[in-house]
Amino acid sequence: MINENKRFAVSSSVRFFRNVSEIPFVSHISPDDADDLNHNTKLCVNSLWGEDKYTVENYCGFDTLDELYLMDFANNTFTAPSGVESITLCSPDGTSTITTNKGEHIIVNSTAEGNDISYAYKQAVKCTNALSSRIPFATSDEKGFLTANPLCCGTGLKVCMLLHLPALSLTPEFMVLNEALKARGVGLKSYFVDKKRTFGCLYYIVNNLTLGVDEDETVETVIEAAKNVIAKEEQKRSELIGANKIFVQDSAWRALGALSCARRLSEREFLTELSSIRLGITLGEFDIDIDTIDPLLFKGTKHYVKEKIKSSDAPDGITEDVMRARIMREEIAPILKGLL
Repeated sequence: MINENKRFAVSSSVRFFRNVSEIPFVSHISPDDADDLNHNTKLCVNSLWGEDKYTVENYCGFDTLDELYLMDFANNTFTAPSGVESITLCSPDGTSTITTNKGEHIIVNSTAEGNDISYAYKQAVKCTNALSSRIPFATSDEKGFLTANPLCCGTGLKVCMLLHLPALSLTPEFMVLNEALKARGVGLKSYFVDKKRTFGCLYYIVNNLTLGVDEDETVETVIEAAKNVIAKEEQKRSELIGANKIFVQDSAWRALGALSCARRLSEREFLTELSSIRLGITLGEFDIDIDTIDPLLFKGTKHYVKEKIKSSDAPDGITEDVMRARIMREEIAPILKGLL
């Protein structure tokens, strides 16, 4: 039986954005200041997680920022100067990361499976408090925590849940609900957009307000908003299945076949098919553990596929679409075989 916490929610995440007092923002930080920040961050993490019990990834320069960080901010003005090192420290259990010199001096990110925002928030607060014991954060009486991205000033907090809304997103009520959420300082933002169209029926529900609110209020607002959206999705799924059961079943099985056999898959095709499979699982059409499907959302992304091409024994010149199809075949074909 599927875990009810994951029927509608893929994951929850909480991010804190922080900067160090009296040091220029990342776009103007010096390599020496960046190195000092990295050193002090590691000292804090040694106390928090235990020395040598966490992993460290190093980045030279600037690559890509967290999509939730920039989704409301059009101008990318957060590139670090040449020679500035960014590091990401990952907790022993893999649920929390602390990243330095990447958009903001410090980005704390804690995640949880399904709709467990409360757990992610608790872990993120624990990490941020540990950092504040040694690192003085930049604040002002008027604006709270100061951030390079002005849309994060105040609490410097983004609370987010990734929702799968294959039924609700097809109805006119979706837009009405989204407008109502905006009035409460919350937004529904597409996980993947191609040519102004959303694919995969995946949406982040995330707070828009960080200024003039407190942390607990923000967390509760997003949790309540998510409950409202999930209740609407549940209602619409019942209506969808009642009127189109054979269509939903057919789409789910076809999607399994496509991902098991395709030799070329674009990101939008992959997300569309995976959405149908996920819906089929949550409706009891397949005896498949949803925990085997949700991680594929990441494995089909452009970033993961590119890294796979670099690190694997793939032939020279292989395209992203061909590699994505290979990844999905390796994951889905055994599952389909077990169902037949």
